[in-house]
Amino acid sequence: MNWKKGELHKNKQLLEKAEDIWEIEIKAKTILTKLGFTNLHEKINKLSVGQRRKLDLARVLVNHPHLLLLDEPTNHLDLKQSSGFRIFY
Repeated sequence: MNWKKGELHKNKQLLEKAEDIWEIEIKAKTILTKLGFTNLHEKINKLSVGQRRKLDLARVLVNHPHLLLLDEPTNHLDLKQSSGFRIFY
């Protein structure tokens, strides 16, 4: 194969982006599983209010914040959901 130098650089960048996306997907699935989600293909409008709050939390945790301040984080969670939330304390 005859690859031009610019094409190789572009392909390397695309591969690095794909690897980053793969890592984010794995991280997101891990966090969602730890928060008690079993069906990762469930439509958001089918989730309970508590599950939506946990989904909001997962969105934040994927970015690995250094500091996360939450006001009444278990307010919309039932006892079972609340116990799963404590994994991240």
